[in-house]
Amino acid sequence: MYSIEMLFGGEKALVGVGVIIGVIKYKGGAIWVLDEVDAALDEKNLGRLSQKLEEMREREQTQIVIITHSKQTMSIANRLYGATMEEAGITKVVTVRIGARGGKGRGEGEGEGEGEGEGEGEWEESKQ
Repeated sequence: MYSIEMLFGGEKALVGVGVIIGVIKYKGGAIWVLDEVDAALDEKNLGRLSQKLEEMREREQTQIVIITHSKQTMSIANRLYGATMEEAGITKVVTVRIGARGGKGRGEGEGEGEGEGEGEGEWEESKQ
């Protein structure tokens, strides 16, 4: 019998993510929030996670909110949110709606520049 303590960090993370996915499939739910679940995964397992989350979004009709810094995980999103502080004390929230897959997102607005990600993007801004 093996102990989870014998696994490396990324392997432990993958086991944890597997349990979360199992719970989502068993219990269902309208929305799930996952915070940095992909942080310890290597590129190969990150691809597997992204593929599984995309399948779940389509099959289970579940909305999944993922807090991440991974471009690969962001690539499956329908919408991206980010926060920036161009001026001290003023936080600006930027939203990118990802349209049809295949192109490169575009930033439109007050000096936003190019967006990253797949699909045509539409920028929205709000000050908090």
